[in-house]
Amino acid sequence: MTQRVAKTGANQGKLFWGCSNYPRCRGIRQIPDQ
Repeated sequence: MTQRVAKTGANQGKLFWGCSNYPRCRGIRQIPDQ
């Protein structure tokens, strides 16, 4: 997984872990705010 930044939607500008094989793999994990 790679760290990405949400570009649109309610989480715009927030970091998340996204699958490095996108679009074949659509798995994501949120990174908790600290």
